[in-house]
Amino acid sequence: MPFGHYELDAGLRYEHVTTDYYSFGKREQEPSRRYGNLFPNLSLSWNKDLWSWQLSYTMKTSRPGYNNLRNFMQYDSRYLYEGGNPYLRPEYTHNVELSAVHKWLSASVDYDYVHKPMLHTFGLYDNQEIAYFSVRNMGHYQILSASVTASPTFSWYHPSWEIDYSQLFFREPTSLCSNHPSFSFILRNSLVIPHGWSMATPTAMNRFGGRQAL
Repeated sequence: MPFGHYELDAGLRYEHVTTDYYSFGKREQEPSRRYGNLFPNLSLSWNKDLWSWQLSYTMKTSRPGYNNLRNFMQYDSRYLYEGGNPYLRPEYTHNVELSAVHKWLSASVDYDYVHKPMLHTFGLYDNQEIAYFSVRNMGHYQILSASVTASPTFSWYHPSWEIDYSQLFFREPTSLCSNHPSFSFILRNSLVIPHGWSMATPTAMNRFGGRQAL
C-alpha cells in the first residue's frame, strides 16, 4: 500500500504442520507433533531523493527434529553420553530491523528476541565422571546488532568500509555464553580498470571483544 513517499507492507501466514513418528509400525506419541501457528510480518519504508529507510518486523519459528526428540540414550564413549528430549518444544524468534541508506552510506540496527530457545546443554550423568549432552528449552535470549557501511567511489578506486557491533543478552545461570559486546572493522578494496576489468584486493578485518556462540 503506497502513500506519498511511504510504502506499507503487511502479511499474515497461518502454518499447520503434522509430523507422525513411527517405530516398527507403531506410532510414538512424544516425537509426533501437531503445530498450528500464525506468523505476522510488517514493514514501513520511506524513499525520497537520495534518502531511504525501512522499519520491519517478522516472526519465525524453528522446530525440533526427530533426532533431538529421541527418548533413548546414546553411548559415545566411556566419558560421554548423549540423548534427546521428547518434551522439546519449538523456539520462536521476533525480529525488528531498522535500516537507512543515503547515497553511498548505509546503516542498520537489528534486534532478535528468541523465546524458549532450543540450546545444547552439558552436565554430569548420575554424578559420575561422565559428560551428558542433550538439548532443552530455556527461557529467552536477545541479540542486538548494528552496522555502518560506507562505499564511496573515487574514480577507479571503489573502497568499502564496514563497522559491525553485536551483543548477546542471555541471563541463564548455567550458560557458558558471554554477554560481552563484539566489534569488527572490515575494509574491502576494488580497483576498476578500463575495458570492464576490475580487481579486488584481500579483505582486511579486525575484530575485538566477542560473544560465544549459542
